[in-house]
Amino acid sequence: MGPLTQPKKPILPAAEVRRIFGNWKSIMTCHLEVLDLLRERINSWESSKLIGDVFGESKMNSITQLYKFYINNFDRSLAALEHYKQKSTSFKKFLESTIERTGQLDLGGYLIMPVQRIPRYVMLLESILKCTKTTHPDYGNLEKAHERFKAMADFINQSKKNSEKFSEAKKICASIKGFPTETLLSTAGISLIKSGSLLQVEAENTQSKVFVVLLNTSLVIAETKRGANNFLVDIPLLKAQLDFHKSEKPETRSEIWLIPSRDETTVFVGEEDALLKYKLSAETEEEIETWNNEISKTIKDAVNISKDQVDDDTKEETNINPKANLMDLFIQKEVQYVHLLKSLKEFMDSSLNTLEEKTPSKHDVQNTKKLLLDFFDSTKPIIAFHINMLALLFERMTQGQDKEICVGDIFEKNLELAAPRYDLYSLLWEEVRPTYLQAKAEMSKVIPIKFWANVAKFESENGMKMEAFLEQISQRIPFMSNVLSDLTKNTPQESPDFSILERVSNKIRALSDKILTLKEISHQQEKQRQEMEAEQIKVKAISRISIKKALTLGSDKPNRRK
Repeated sequence: MGPLTQPKKPILPAAEVRRIFGNWKSIMTCHLEVLDLLRERINSWESSKLIGDVFGESKMNSITQLYKFYINNFDRSLAALEHYKQKSTSFKKFLESTIERTGQLDLGGYLIMPVQRIPRYVMLLESILKCTKTTHPDYGNLEKAHERFKAMADFINQSKKNSEKFSEAKKICASIKGFPTETLLSTAGISLIKSGSLLQVEAENTQSKVFVVLLNTSLVIAETKRGANNFLVDIPLLKAQLDFHKSEKPETRSEIWLIPSRDETTVFVGEEDALLKYKLSAETEEEIETWNNEISKTIKDAVNISKDQVDDDTKEETNINPKANLMDLFIQKEVQYVHLLKSLKEFMDSSLNTLEEKTPSKHDVQNTKKLLLDFFDSTKPIIAFHINMLALLFERMTQGQDKEICVGDIFEKNLELAAPRYDLYSLLWEEVRPTYLQAKAEMSKVIPIKFWANVAKFESENGMKMEAFLEQISQRIPFMSNVLSDLTKNTPQESPDFSILERVSNKIRALSDKILTLKEISHQQEKQRQEMEAEQIKVKAISRISIKKALTLGSDKPNRRK
């Protein structure tokens, strides 16, 4: 993604890149978290060890939400990909050069991988279950995990079918000249039921040929002239009145009478009131009866679906839990943050020893190394706090599915220990930032090249500059302050969790204010330093110009004889 949105000359706008890739970063972060947990178990493996609990209810809720979002966006993702392949020459060349360079799949092949991943989990868990005794303590966990992934795989399969139906409906409606494709097909869940030619009965029993498309939500009628279908009306089925007029004479055909709603949901071409009703007939009695049965059944289904949706919306409003929603959102962000912290730990494990190496160098270089070493050392306790807090929150969220979720004690215990560490980190970061940036610009002139190679590796693997993440750590307490404030507001005052959240929220807010004040002072000092440097450069430039001018004037004076 990096080359597509590079600041100097982006290949695509950032919003379009997000449309193509969806929430793949969140999915990757979630799987990396699962991978870390599984690695820990495997590295110290015993026959009694558990792995099924890694896919506990809370974790599966996060995975399900992430995949549902990705799958629902998948059609739009592929459409955007195809659109920019045709529209953007630079994007097309970028894709071609990437395939040529790597010899791997094209981008569409990678985008479908998350969709294919869940069925593979189902097969993997089935295999593990076959190799696990029913008496093993992990069997129940594995069985539940298998059921959850199976439910998700069923959802994916249904989404694929819905997508195919949507594509079919869009294709046939797009063939109708003047059809408002974007207006109608922007609604999710549109599918094609039936299409074909019928006869429209007009005044004095004259008939004209029409093309009719029955969707699951509406009936589209188009006038057929000179081999082309021209859009006439789109009638929403929920508000339409349907009557079947059975013919009692062999020489006439039965008719379907459709009276559309006169509100904004019905889309017309021309005068809305030109027809009070649409009368449809067919070449055979059997054909018109088939159409009547299909339309009647579709209207009935649409009414039932609408009723179910109203009931679901009512249940959702009744069962809505803003605190649980806030916690789900926070945990997703915390998973990403912990993943980056673990990447930082890996970087430190392989890099800080280079700063400890004693080499013959100037005193200020040794001081720079010492300053960087002390700074990075200050992050180690922070990493441990967040790993522990995330594990406890996952466990608590799983326990709280059927009762109130109390998390104040977890935040209080971990953040009270982490707060002084963050305080120290913020002080050190404001001090070390200019030194770090200057040293990075000079690369191996000050710090060993291996250190910077590991910095580049961190940045490549995580898609962000090292200094950007270090700044993010310094902003974590203000972020946590906002999270705790929102949780407190959405916790009833009579809840035992309210007083704990309020207490820890006040403490973290005080530290947040301190850190933000420190940052403001630091930024002001940096601004003053830059202004002073600019002024010094200006003075030196003026001085050089004055000296040059004086020398020029001196050389122009005529030599005088004594």
